[in-house]
This record gives sequence, C-alpha cells and structure tokens, in this order.
Amino acid sequence: EGGEAIRQHPVSVRLPYARGIGHMERLDPEKAREAFDAAIFLRNKYAMAYSGRAAAEIWMEHFEGGLADVLRAINLAPRFSAPHYVRGRAYEKQHKFKEAIAEFDRAIARDSESIWSVGQRALTEAAAGNYDIARRDLEQAPRRFPGTIEAHRYRAWFLATCPQAEYRTRPRAPAEAPLPPHLPHEGPDPPRLPPAASAAPGRRQGPP
Repeated sequence: EGGEAIRQHPVSVRLPYARGIGHMERLDPEKAREAFDAAIFLRNKYAMAYSGRAAAEIWMEHFEGGLADVLRAINLAPRFSAPHYVRGRAYEKQHKFKEAIAEFDRAIARDSESIWSVGQRALTEAAAGNYDIARRDLEQAPRRFPGTIEAHRYRAWFLATCPQAEYRTRPRAPAEAPLPPHLPHEGPDPPRLPPAASAAPGRRQGPP
C-alpha cells in the first residue's frame, strides 16, 4: 500500500509518510521516525504522520515522546482509531493493562473492523490475568474476521504462551497459524500501525 501511495503522489506529503510505513514494515523504527518527521515538516497538522511517529517512538520505548505524538494525533483527528491503538500498545508495554484495554476499546469503537485492536485487547486481557475473556474473544475472532490470518495468529499466540496450563495448548498453536520457533517477547506483532492506518493517507483519518 505504501508503494502505491508513492506511485500516485510522488511529490507530496504522501511520499515520506509511505516511506515511514515501509520502514515500519521492515522493522526499522528509527528510519520510520525520520520519514514521519519529514511528513510532519511538510504538513504539521497531519494526524496520520503523528500517529506513525508515535508508533515508531513507542516501539523504541521512547514513551514520553510517543505519547505526546498520540495526543497530537487525537486532537487533530478525534475519530481516527490508530492513535488509540498505539497508545494502548504503549500502556501494554509499560504493564498498565487496565489503561491499555481502555485504549483498545476506544480504538474498536472508532473502527470495529480492526482485528489488530481486537486481538491486542485480548492478549492484554490475558496479560492482566483475565484468561477467560481473552480466550472468548480469540475464539470468536476467526468467525468475526473470516479470511484474516491475524485472527488465527493472535489465537495461536494465546494458545502457545498463556501462563495458565489449562489454557495453554502449544501443540495446537502451529495449526492455527505459523509461529517462529523462538517466540518474540512482544507478541505476534510489534507496536506498528494497524493496516487501516497504514493505507494510503486519507482513509479513516478524519479531519486533516
């Protein structure tokens, strides 16, 4: 999607924004932050760029700067779901699980079709010890989001890593979705932007 934005808008703010998304997809938050900086320089009221830079900062555990960018994005586009998702990831990484769940709820209220927000909320419920809630939501996810590999990846992660043995069925996890042999600490996805926010600028952003 980022490449399409570059092709269609080679000399606009979309170019550095799309580069930022590309660097996030390549797991390079430092270069992503630089690209989002360039987008913000070109348009200093661009909510999606602030949300992208926030995700990069939070990925690097620069929470103060990342949360400041989240607030800027929310003030610019209060109906935009991605800043709440990103703030939820920040709180989750800080083990502020109650606050994280509330942010994922806000993200879902703005975009009920985001498996990323639903899945991450369920994993955060599990991290908070609410295993029944997590299992319920993750068992419903493949039916709620048919055809999405993420629904199975989130459920597989829960099945493989839940600290309570009665919920953990690691042998079933590979049947749900491919998982690396050494599971990363952060979960199935790092705190990058969900796909709805990674699309060509203009989708679900709200006011510019």
